[in-house]
Amino acid sequence: MAVTKGNLYGNTARFYDLEERKDCGELSFYLERASKLSGDILEIACGTGRITLPLAQAGFSVWGIDLSEYMLHLLKEKLHTLSNEIQKNVHLQQASMTNFVMNKSYNLILIPGISYQALLKKEDQIECLKTVYHHLKADGEFIFNVFRPFKQLDETWIQPEKIQWEKIDPQTGSTIQKSHIAKAIDVEHQIIYPEYIFRITHENGTKEELREQLSLKYYYYEQITDMIQAAGFTIAEQYGNYDGSSIEDGAEMIFVCKK
Repeated sequence: MAVTKGNLYGNTARFYDLEERKDCGELSFYLERASKLSGDILEIACGTGRITLPLAQAGFSVWGIDLSEYMLHLLKEKLHTLSNEIQKNVHLQQASMTNFVMNKSYNLILIPGISYQALLKKEDQIECLKTVYHHLKADGEFIFNVFRPFKQLDETWIQPEKIQWEKIDPQTGSTIQKSHIAKAIDVEHQIIYPEYIFRITHENGTKEELREQLSLKYYYYEQITDMIQAAGFTIAEQYGNYDGSSIEDGAEMIFVCKK
């Protein structure tokens, strides 16, 4: 049994695209924003290209950074199956979201998929926002999201293992079962520690178990908005979901920020 730490998906990156995601309008939201702003896009924590590739296929030039070499490897594999024209639209770099250095500025900068919450230390959270601010054009937009706690999180968040899904891996034919454990919570520092368990049954009948331990900082509304403004941004728009619903009602806190 292999175990890793640190939100890098070192064991399980290849299962990331098997995740069951409801169509919440996230992709269409970013495509519409990109169309209105035009110009170059920087996607931070681009992962396996869930947002990157559709933006590139729509004709936008996208710079993608991610700390995980495992996720970037999968993105590069997918990119190589696409046309040369689309490949030219994508520029990838392994880098931390806290202190990346790009030799250009961008019309649109994204941190999708609650990836900002992987930053556990306040100094890293602030440094990330300041670095984004430095790379954003004067008339550009910075958009990111965090999940919204609907109550004061406490030890009741901890829950036993629960099976989330089971499906056939189209690449290998193996049966993959994913479970989730709400393993631990640090209430003082507002960090949750979920664990994913992937149980694989290969076509030859052999079995394998892989675990991924994650750490995520959670925020209440006033905390995250104070941090955004302290970094120099103005919150131009805010939503509770990608359909434009009120931030008080949705499961997300989505912020459209400007200089």
